[in-house]
Amino acid sequence: MISYLCLVIYSDFFSGKNNDNLKLCQEVPVPDGMTCEQFVSKVYTIINSFGNEPGISYAIIPLTETEGNCNTSSSTILIKAGVTREVMSQLEEKIPGINTGFQMDSPKPWIKEEHMQAVEREYQRLIERE
Repeated sequence: MISYLCLVIYSDFFSGKNNDNLKLCQEVPVPDGMTCEQFVSKVYTIINSFGNEPGISYAIIPLTETEGNCNTSSSTILIKAGVTREVMSQLEEKIPGINTGFQMDSPKPWIKEEHMQAVEREYQRLIERE
């Protein structure tokens, strides 16, 4: 079974929207024990919980927990929605070229409260270096 999330992406793909920047569209199976509707609901809940705190930044090659990119966002959503490490590994193998930031089992701290904690940890790490 394929998630509704991918069907939304497919509808944009087949209608010709944003095709110039589309690298790959992958089908994501619904995690065991969930219905498609539950999975979609979980995905949207996670997306809506993402924070926008100062100190979290975009990086093509994210090196710290306060840096991320579209791969870290996508993989974080899937991990937190219940996609298994095995499926994440299969998805990663299908990404063409360089896939920096793709996480298989450790989601980035993208929820607002996690943002604040990650920024504080990074701040403490920088203070300890001085």
